[in-house]
Amino acid sequence: MKRVACSFLSSPENASSRTIPVKTDSESICAFHNYQTMIRGFLVQRNEIQSAKKTEFQQIPFMTGQKRFIKKRVLIVDDHPFLRKGLSDFLDSQPDLACCGDVGTPNDAMEFIAKTKPDIVLADLNLPGKGGMELIKDIRALHPELPIIVLTMHVESEFAKRSVLAGARGYVAKSEPETTLLAAIRQVLNGKLFVSEQLAGHLIEHFAGGGVPSGPDSPSAHLTDRELQVFTLVGQASRTRDIAAELHISIKTVEAHRANIKQKLGITTSQELTRAAVRWVESRFNPRPQI
Repeated sequence: MKRVACSFLSSPENASSRTIPVKTDSESICAFHNYQTMIRGFLVQRNEIQSAKKTEFQQIPFMTGQKRFIKKRVLIVDDHPFLRKGLSDFLDSQPDLACCGDVGTPNDAMEFIAKTKPDIVLADLNLPGKGGMELIKDIRALHPELPIIVLTMHVESEFAKRSVLAGARGYVAKSEPETTLLAAIRQVLNGKLFVSEQLAGHLIEHFAGGGVPSGPDSPSAHLTDRELQVFTLVGQASRTRDIAAELHISIKTVEAHRANIKQKLGITTSQELTRAAVRWVESRFNPRPQI
């Protein structure tokens, strides 16, 4: 007989070593090592199953009073990690909702959607790369059944209109209370459209033409989604470097957008561009009353 040291694992990371007597013939030693490998494999598999259960919570029905629910899986797409974390915790605290993932770029969002199949997407418009508006269009093209809610700092009716036309089912400003966001998610999951009260008035004015320029002479009629974002930020007195940081693009790209905007609007100087942008932004919030 010979004493052989072996490890009995309570977890793959922590091991307690014992020395036990075993036969020294090759067959016994081989069997012993096979048994040790089997134990290791079992413990690793157990940990993987426990980890998987944490991400498969949406498959487990739960009771709320007398009702039985399955949590709806929400994907968060926003470039601010702190906001994603807070929003994720908030959704997880709801009886019928849970965050199944959070990402910071459109490319990561499309990859996550293809693998995980969430029930709904919350997306910002200011995202690195192609931006939130293009993300909406991509989702609608590849996953037409997947509803999208825009959660953004933009409260201008033009962005809400463009988002809905691109395929979003809801539009909520980040300045709205959390109860508004919950109402939007649940309403959109039920197959309806949602626009918060803060934006509803602006949208009504926009579509009714209540003093807000929206015809062929409106800047928005000539500008792309990204150019309109730059134009709006110029009207909000943002400097070029601030615009670049806000939209996650380079300063040269911002300058190129400014040049294109001036060309499309027939503007020759930066001062004229700023004045036109300020007038346009003010018209979105302070439309002239009809006489």
